[in-house]
This record gives sequence, C-alpha cells and structure tokens, in this order.
Amino acid sequence: MSTTSSSPRTSHHAFRLLFAVAMAGALAGCHTPAATPAHGESAMICDTSKAQWTVGKIADEALLAKAKADTGASLGRILRPGMAVTMDFRVERLNLRVDESGKVLDVNCG
Repeated sequence: MSTTSSSPRTSHHAFRLLFAVAMAGALAGCHTPAATPAHGESAMICDTSKAQWTVGKIADEALLAKAKADTGASLGRILRPGMAVTMDFRVERLNLRVDESGKVLDVNCG
C-alpha cells in the first residue's frame, strides 16, 4: 500500500500559485480615484452641447480655443484620422474629431 504525500517542491508551487491568485484579486480592486478640485475651486467639466456649432467647420487652434471656452473644458485636442491618442478619460477635456480635410465630424469630452 502506498501513501501519497506532497513533496516540499509541490507545496512550494502550490503556495506560489495561491499567493499569485490572492495578489491578482487584491490588485483587481485597485483603482485611481478621479482628481478632485482643491477646496474652493470649481471642477472644469466639458459640456459638448455648447460646441455642436463646430461640426462641419475646419478645426484650427482658434476654433478649439473658442470651443473650449464655450464648453467649460480646461483641455482640448483635435483628433485627426490615424492619429495616436491616449485613451484616458478626462471630464475636463474637449475632443474635436476631424476628417482628412480638417472638418469637424463630432465633438465629445474625455
């Protein structure tokens, strides 16, 4: 009759696997909180309804600056076809997506 016992090596691997699973679970709950304005400051939140007038116009820095002012956005960018952009969501950023000719196709925040 043979008895089965786990070797120290098997126990070590089981411990490492358990540790990895526990760490993955702990990290899954981590997130970075959104930046909040300091006491007394107001949040700059983009309101795209106030920049719909840009659709169909040629985007340039002056148009972007006016659209930012109209929407309350503190940041803004013109997104051209094929352009590499960060995908982080920023409530205070206005995005003007344009076609190959520079004409604004749509407006969004993020």
